[in-house]
Amino acid sequence: MRAAHDYVLTLWLAKRPGFCCGCWCLAREDARRTKRVLRFVRAIMKDWEEGRRMREQDARRA
Repeated sequence: MRAAHDYVLTLWLAKRPGFCCGCWCLAREDARRTKRVLRFVRAIMKDWEEGRRMREQDARRA
């Protein structure tokens, strides 16, 4: 559960360039880099989820 929460928090922070919480701040360049990495991660996660769903459907049919 915590990993999912951390991922959601990371996505939320990546949408806010220059976000500052007093502990750390994402500069514009870092925010852009984070967004690129998270887009890549989301694409991988989406592909993995689609593959999992397809395997589950195949297993139900068999």
